[in-house]
Amino acid sequence: MLQLQPKWAKTIDSNDLTFYENLYERLQDQTLKSKASISSPRSFSFTPLVKAFNHEEKLLIICFVTNMSDEPLDLIDVPITFYAEEHSLQTDVTIDQLNLDAGNTTLWTLIFENHPYEIKKQPSFLFE
Repeated sequence: MLQLQPKWAKTIDSNDLTFYENLYERLQDQTLKSKASISSPRSFSFTPLVKAFNHEEKLLIICFVTNMSDEPLDLIDVPITFYAEEHSLQTDVTIDQLNLDAGNTTLWTLIFENHPYEIKKQPSFLFE
């Protein structure tokens, strides 16, 4: 089940929500293929979807976060590594008050302050 966090539920545009719901359906039927990957030592699966930059030129990676365990998990200071285009970037991820039920998926934006990418105004898709 796609379980939006309160921050996302308050701000997401209805067209964007439809877009991500369609991607979630593709994730469920295993036809969504990401061109990037994210590794984590915890029982979470990260599926990178969109690469963008904010006004501070920080790299933003919008991704699905799926709880792969059999129990609810929190996401507090979890180290992750993002791999794409021959680069690897590391950061720690915290989603405040996340309690993602077993097997459920949420949307989240990962922020990387230091990155090797050229700043672009338009977001790029990280999936086929």
